[in-house]
Amino acid sequence: MGLKMSRLNKIFICRYFKNLNQAIVFNKKTDSYSLINGIGALIVYSFLKGNSKNKIEKNIISLAYKKKIIISHKFIVDNIKLIINWLNAESILFVDKEQIMKSQSNKNEKLFNAKQILDSKKIRRLYAGEKLPMSAFIEVSSMCNFQCIHCYNKIPSKKSKTSEDLSLNEIIEILNWLKEKKCLRVTISGGEPLIRKDFLNIIKMAIDRNFAVVVFTNGYLLNKALIKHLESLGVYKLEISVLGANEKTYKEICGVTASEHIKTLLPILSKTNMRIRIKTPVLAMNYRQIPAMEKLCASYGLRYTYDITQMRKGLYRNMNQNVFCSLSQIDWLINKVGRESLQQEEDIRGPNSANCYSGAYSFAIDAKGNVFPCATLRYGSQNIRNKSIDEIWGSDEIRMHHNIKVDDLKTCNICSIKNYCKMCPGAALLANGNLYTPDEYQCGIMKLIYKDKL
Repeated sequence: MGLKMSRLNKIFICRYFKNLNQAIVFNKKTDSYSLINGIGALIVYSFLKGNSKNKIEKNIISLAYKKKIIISHKFIVDNIKLIINWLNAESILFVDKEQIMKSQSNKNEKLFNAKQILDSKKIRRLYAGEKLPMSAFIEVSSMCNFQCIHCYNKIPSKKSKTSEDLSLNEIIEILNWLKEKKCLRVTISGGEPLIRKDFLNIIKMAIDRNFAVVVFTNGYLLNKALIKHLESLGVYKLEISVLGANEKTYKEICGVTASEHIKTLLPILSKTNMRIRIKTPVLAMNYRQIPAMEKLCASYGLRYTYDITQMRKGLYRNMNQNVFCSLSQIDWLINKVGRESLQQEEDIRGPNSANCYSGAYSFAIDAKGNVFPCATLRYGSQNIRNKSIDEIWGSDEIRMHHNIKVDDLKTCNICSIKNYCKMCPGAALLANGNLYTPDEYQCGIMKLIYKDKL
């Protein structure tokens, strides 16, 4: 059959929706989605499960008989071979119309059609429509080796016990439920997830269940051997928060000197097959260092991003607001990096559209088992130790903010950049204590980014 299944399963993730007669295939190597319709969906799903060609043929013949589809054995064999060839070539399963027409010479033999999906929005809509979680964000540890002054998580002191954190068995239960619900992507975060002694076991169990696994880390505990091990396990993406270009900035932000250590990791990370994202929260102490850090990462061919629209999460913990950039400092950075690089395409939404869809196709679980619509939007009191995950996911509480329609956001509706700026209800809740009033600080930043559209 060509490449070994273990190899293919490290590249492709397939989710089969029997009721829709569709399969979603995610290619971790190319970071792209494909949607396969018809019996072709069953071929892809069956093959990636490790079924032989003979077994796949029998399944399709049986299905065609049940659906009263007239289909020749040669046609089935030819198309199974075609799909297997795409997979063995590590293809993104893109088929143009001409290719489909050639393969379907008999108009009664409509086996499948495939199309590349460049935009994951379509996938999210499919999951939201089926009321299934496409992605999950799991904080496996409340502990961290950093004490970042801007962090939205209240990190316990080093003397605190972690006995209340999710146990390995609880995490397994979450992963099993996610597999049952056809979840595609699982993000492992904290605190600092690498602190857990069973961290690698958690990663392996998630990958064994065929998720695209993303790891969020501050990078302090990473080394060459661990990076190679994560790669060999099949981690899809590693996201590392870099807080500054020098030790002084690091010490000021998180109380630890780690800048030089992170710099030693860059050449190692540049050679891995995992997707790497180096990211920086833009703060008053590091905003002038952003261009230099971007240049350094680019010299290693590494993707670098920075969050210029930092939420004033400090209001959540009565933190010193001087941590965050002033609008004049943000304006300096925007002019330095180029306004166009920060702008998004216009997205016109109807007045009755929900303002935010977190909780429709994704959710977050913190280290204590509390479940939220996302890592930022933390409301409600639902916990997997009191209710089943299925019960929580099916509840109205996790989707309560979906009742807030675009037309309900009175402040946003009179704004000339409303089709570019998506008011985050999590930021609103943290800043103002409600889901309707946008954070003034974020509004100011967005108006600077889209100054040319005001």
